[in-house]
Amino acid sequence: MSDQNSIATLKLKGVLAGEAVQHLTAQLRTFFADQKHLILLEIADLNDIEHDGFHALYRAARYLMWHNGKIVLLNPSDRIREILAKTGLGTVLESTEDKQDAIKLLLTEPA
Repeated sequence: MSDQNSIATLKLKGVLAGEAVQHLTAQLRTFFADQKHLILLEIADLNDIEHDGFHALYRAARYLMWHNGKIVLLNPSDRIREILAKTGLGTVLESTEDKQDAIKLLLTEPA
């Protein structure tokens, strides 16, 4: 975890399910409590997202929308992009391959 330019960064790897979702949810709650509403999730090493992982990401994205924040996914694999497209979560979460683009997306005001 790091916090540069008011952007909180968290790296995810493996499968987002079960205990990993609990860890993610706890970390996001800490960010929210600290008024950190711009979150960059580095997911290059994330292989899969289970049902509970989808819900955690969706809830976080919706919370942040209501608090003028957002989550951007950095370096999603083809598998994760496919999952995001099939579930519709890709319409709620922006993603990019480039860290500078991710930062720009986070700092851009919602339309």
